[in-house]
Amino acid sequence: MKKYLLVFALCIFFSQNYAQETITLSGGYVTARAIDYSSFYPVDYRTKGTGFRISGLWEAGPIVPGKFVHGLGFAYIRTNSTITESGLTADINVRTLPLYYSPKFTFGSEKAMGFVKASVGMQFARFKAKGDIEDSDHDWGFYSGLGFGGMVYLKERMFLNLEYEMNFITNTYYANGILNTVQMGIGFDIN
Repeated sequence: MKKYLLVFALCIFFSQNYAQETITLSGGYVTARAIDYSSFYPVDYRTKGTGFRISGLWEAGPIVPGKFVHGLGFAYIRTNSTITESGLTADINVRTLPLYYSPKFTFGSEKAMGFVKASVGMQFARFKAKGDIEDSDHDWGFYSGLGFGGMVYLKERMFLNLEYEMNFITNTYYANGILNTVQMGIGFDIN
């Protein structure tokens, strides 16, 4: 935990050296692969889930082509699926709250930019089953991701953001699973 706090403190310290900050609010569609419910069934059962994601990202650095920007993000992810195994049916809901550091490299023109980004951090997950099986539990684990997308400035301080991100997450319920997210959002330069 001390390592996470040190990385977080260094990110905040170095971000103060940049003159520009942005906030981006996004939402979109999520698919989850390899959600593991084997602790509730006698077999190693894995399924896919679908859902949504709402994200907030604070970034520091010059938002100009050919520059690195970095920031801190927080998200709410909810995936749902229905499973049937051994004559039992249940609706499964997994809610995930990731907190992550996200560096980004931008390219293109000043009005329309593309970017490649990464994410690394931790996440907390809450599992809930309803139906023939009634149970709930929680866990936490590692969160990382790679993504790409684009930004188009609508006004001098406001832009649209579209991105795809693939995340690798570890905890009991995702069983080292993969999340695929497509998001669209709006961002603001705040200074």
